[in-house]
Amino acid sequence: MKRLKINLFALCLLALCSCQSNQPNPADHSVPHQSLQDESGTAVNPNAATRHQQVMVKNGRLVDRDGKTVVLRGFGLGHWLCPEGYFQGTGKVKGWALKEFEAGVLDVAGRDKAFADNFWFEWWSNYMTEMDVRMIKGWGCNHVRLVFDDNNLMPRKEEQPDYPPFLYKEKNWEIFDNFMNWCEAYHLYVIFDMHGCPGSLNGMLCSDGIGEGVGLIKDLKNRRLMLDLWKKIAQRYRHYDCVIGYDIPSNEPLFRRHGIPQSELRALAVETTKAIRMIDPSGIMFVEGDEYSHEFECLEPIDWDSQIVLSYHNYEDPMNLDIWHLYPLMKKYGTLTYMGEGAANQASIAVLEDGNPPVGWAKWGYKWWRKGKVIPPITISNTEGFDKIMKYWEGTGPKPSVDDSKKWLMEMARSLRTDGPCCTRNDKEIIELGLSPNDLADKIEIGNMSPKAR
Repeated sequence: MKRLKINLFALCLLALCSCQSNQPNPADHSVPHQSLQDESGTAVNPNAATRHQQVMVKNGRLVDRDGKTVVLRGFGLGHWLCPEGYFQGTGKVKGWALKEFEAGVLDVAGRDKAFADNFWFEWWSNYMTEMDVRMIKGWGCNHVRLVFDDNNLMPRKEEQPDYPPFLYKEKNWEIFDNFMNWCEAYHLYVIFDMHGCPGSLNGMLCSDGIGEGVGLIKDLKNRRLMLDLWKKIAQRYRHYDCVIGYDIPSNEPLFRRHGIPQSELRALAVETTKAIRMIDPSGIMFVEGDEYSHEFECLEPIDWDSQIVLSYHNYEDPMNLDIWHLYPLMKKYGTLTYMGEGAANQASIAVLEDGNPPVGWAKWGYKWWRKGKVIPPITISNTEGFDKIMKYWEGTGPKPSVDDSKKWLMEMARSLRTDGPCCTRNDKEIIELGLSPNDLADKIEIGNMSPKAR
């Protein structure tokens, strides 16, 4: 009896200690492995993803399910969900990212948050439609990088609890669901690219990170938010065959120039991979290097997963291909590289695709305003009313009334469809990429197709 009492006491003490150890420690400045468990209700079974992985890394090449070499050709869908002001305006707007555009809309709309939310939903819904997916596929592309900002789907950090479950903008998932359904139907591969992540990895407007530096590293809450979102995306689209991978950890890190040890970039890439692997055991990790995704030696040893591709960016002269310095890394670790962003023309594409192994590419920019030298296949022009709002934002015109602003904002949002009055197709730019502008994928009756069972 005495022994039984002692055993019962020991069991109770063990249970109490276990409960206490599971409580989050606000003073902890690392992301422990336990934090990658399902704190938010997301399934973390390694076998949760039931799709058939269509493209994989094998013997230093990308191959399909039959072992045939795959060369990725496509576009990075910049400015749609993660706007960069220099592709839309001049003056002050040239330096705006999503955060600043959101503030600008609220300013002219009389601080009407409900209107602003509806405006952005309308804007994003019309910017990319089924027609765009049909065109990209018909031109001869086989993939897109789905460029997005964490704030498309999550309220900003200040509105979030410190620990999961985190808050999500549930309605906005519809934008992603529709796009993924179209890509699934037209067999257009998708690489998820969290271009703007909580806190940013570079402090630049291209990542919605103005003034934040490398805030993802400096604030543990930012890291928890990012990992939670990656898991949510992997979980939501775990049955979609069009998903081939994830651009991780986020866009164009700048660790060295912000005085952060580059070894932390590798640690973050490993941590992000582990989080996604809880849901998706086979998707490819398109890993970005430091210094605008040019420096990859800091990721060594590149051995934490069998499905790794080095995603470098090149905005110099298209023929100044700085990819060749990556070949020793590729050979050493049995991986390959991919031009995830950059300028491109037929000559540079021929060099990339004729390499051994061939190098895939995603031309940066499919659709935006015609600004500067970078001309996308589809260019947008302003409606008369929206032009007046832009002039106010740029500091060259008076502030419109709230009623006029709301009317003009919605007019612009509804005019963004590629077959609408504000969009022009630039065949010369499409041909310059070696694509066929007049080809269109056969129409598939998708109707009100709902997302695959989640």
